[in-house]
Amino acid sequence: MRRSIPAMGLACLLCACAHQAPRPTQPTIDTGSDVVLITAKGNNVTIHTVPEGKVRIDADADKVDTAFKLVKDGKLKAAMEPLNEVIDHYESRYGQGDMAVYSAHAETDALVYAMLVNLSGKSQETIVFGPAWAMAYWMRGYIYGEMNQFDEEIRELGKALALAPMDPQYNNELAFVYAQKRDFAKAMALYEQAEAHAELASTPDMVNHYKCVSLRGKGYVLVELHKLDEAESAYKSCLAITHDEPRSLAELEYIKGLRSRQ
Repeated sequence: MRRSIPAMGLACLLCACAHQAPRPTQPTIDTGSDVVLITAKGNNVTIHTVPEGKVRIDADADKVDTAFKLVKDGKLKAAMEPLNEVIDHYESRYGQGDMAVYSAHAETDALVYAMLVNLSGKSQETIVFGPAWAMAYWMRGYIYGEMNQFDEEIRELGKALALAPMDPQYNNELAFVYAQKRDFAKAMALYEQAEAHAELASTPDMVNHYKCVSLRGKGYVLVELHKLDEAESAYKSCLAITHDEPRSLAELEYIKGLRSRQ
């Protein structure tokens, strides 16, 4: 039986999140048409809600969606163009200043990021954009991975995590890459983080999904480290969340086969 390292995949994340993320450079909150979820300075937090009956327009999210469709069609190099436009836009405007900048999917994780700077004791301004900017880094990393350019993928996923450090998807994806490179210590740490942050997902189904991805990833790493009892426990934990989850069942059979040969 061939085994694969578990990763969530492109389509699932884009289905789970309606929008995407940005990034700051000037020490002033002057964002023009960029999608801003929250701004903060010290204890003053402003939530930028959409008026009733209105729709939040995000041209950058549309570009990321265009890139996604190109990736689905196998047009990886063409997909880079809209992603580069999004990234260049935010880096040029927000990449060099003193503001703390984040990228979030919704108000829940946006509020968490807004509080991070406050907890650090710094009084700098904070701005939390929608998800397009971080997702552009993440998708650009995905494309590099498809091209077997894993160092570049790690770099891009690191940038996504700098904007969204508690995003379970980005943590799981970076863990997946390190597992491929057989850097199991880093992979395990990232899977642990992804599992811990899964509660920030938008729906209970996505919370369960992210947790299972993390648990399967941990199981894979533990098997590679010949820690079969711990690996078995990780897969069973996934099955406790999602009954009859096929990958976990297959991995448990794989572990059973390994034990029979010992």
